[in-house]
Amino acid sequence: MDGLKFCEGNIDYAEIAASEGYAKILHAELAMHDRSLTERFNTTDKFLFDFRNLNLRSRIEANLSSPDDDPVLLFTLPGDVCINTDLEAYDMNDPGQRYSADRIAGCGLLEVVSDTVRSAIDMTIISGGSVNNAEAEFQAAVDHYNNGEYKLAYARFRKAYREAVKP
Repeated sequence: MDGLKFCEGNIDYAEIAASEGYAKILHAELAMHDRSLTERFNTTDKFLFDFRNLNLRSRIEANLSSPDDDPVLLFTLPGDVCINTDLEAYDMNDPGQRYSADRIAGCGLLEVVSDTVRSAIDMTIISGGSVNNAEAEFQAAVDHYNNGEYKLAYARFRKAYREAVKP
C-alpha cells in the first residue's frame, strides 16, 4: 500500500506540475495576445484620427472653394463655442465635458479653417506659385478673428484661400 501511495503521490505531483506549466504557457500567450490587440487598437485609432482630420480638411477646402457662399456654421465659430446634440451650449468650466467626444464634435472649427488656409498659402509659395492677394486677406481675417468678428473672419479666410489656389 505504501508503494501505491508513493506512486499516487508522484502522479498527483506530476499532474499539478504539468497544470502549472500549462497555466504559465497560457498566461504568456494571453499576455502576448493582449499586447498584439493593444498594438492593433492603437494603430486603428491613429488611422481613424488621421482619416478624420483628412476628411475634415477636405470638407473645409471644399467649402472654402465652393462657388456658393454657403459656410458651414461650425466652420465660422471658434473652438471654444460648443453645442451638444440638443443644441444647448456646453459649460466650458465643467472639466467632465471639456474633452468629451460629443463636445469636441460640436465645437467651432474656425482655427482649423485658419490653419487650412495658412497651409494652402504656404504650399503655394513653396511650389513657386503666386498667392496673389492671399497674405493681405489672411491678415485681415486674423484681425477680424481677434476682434471677435467670426463670420467676417471666415469670409476673409475664404477670400484668402481662393486667392492662394487660383491659377
